Amino acid sequence: MGGRPPGPHIAWARATRQAAQRASSGGGYVNFIGTDQGPGRVRAAYGGNYPRLTQVKAAYDPDNFFHVNNNIPPEASGHRDPGATAPAHRRRR
Repeated sequence: MGGRPPGPHIAWARATRQAAQRASSGGGYVNFIGTDQGPGRVRAAYGGNYPRLTQVKAAYDPDNFFHVNNNIPPEASGHRDPGATAPAHRRRR
């Protein structure tokens, strides 16, 4: 780049991404989702599997310990017992 400001290049890349998204089905490789794209983009990448993945996350990581990068948060349900949906080997006794 030779010392030129990156602004025009970043703007071009973002405009290209937006143009490509219009032709996209919405899925994608999660590790390529930028931090500026937000949780809605993560949800779109998983499509119809997202609700089930939040249930799995609630069963295995209810405190959201593994929350780095593009995270799927645990299912938000204030009245559900996480032990009731956990696999047999993880249920509370």
